Amino acid sequence: MEEIIPKPVKKPSSILVAIFYVAIAIIVVLVLSYVCLIDSEKKSKIILSNLEESLAGSITLEEQRLEREVLLYQRKIDDFTLLLASHESLQDFFKLLEESSHPNVWFSGFSFNASEHKLNLIGDALNFESAEQQINMFRGLNEILNTRLSNIAIKKDATITFSLELSLAPELFFIKIIDDVETTTTTD
Repeated sequence: MEEIIPKPVKKPSSILVAIFYVAIAIIVVLVLSYVCLIDSEKKSKIILSNLEESLAGSITLEEQRLEREVLLYQRKIDDFTLLLASHESLQDFFKLLEESSHPNVWFSGFSFNASEHKLNLIGDALNFESAEQQINMFRGLNEILNTRLSNIAIKKDATITFSLELSLAPELFFIKIIDDVETTTTTD
């Protein structure tokens, strides 16, 4: 039998209603966020392609060629600087030889072995005493590591001819350019 008096419909609890509305709100926020992200991605792609086009258009072929040429010259300068820094120079040694030569001794020839930093000198002296004084002068120099006398002889005119082998300090020959290059680049 049917009831004539309807029973009141049970209302859902307020907690369930609140959860339902929160779930609906979360779904709406997620959908809106998804749409915003898609739109933002499209705008970013457009901006990126515009930047790439403007960047590619701003560098001409001539500028690219000039840039390559400048980099090539920079490499050549760097290579030359390293080559010059490792170059050996006899200028300091000749100055040392001039300052430390005995007045009665003359050098008529020399040969230099760059790899061993050895110098063979052929000299003439007025007498044995002058030759000995010259050898002692060389032995007193810090730049000369070792001195060896060989082939001593008396000439017909009573002068003494001799050969000396000098072992030289390597620092005497190297040009100090790296320090100069570093100081000029830091001051610019």
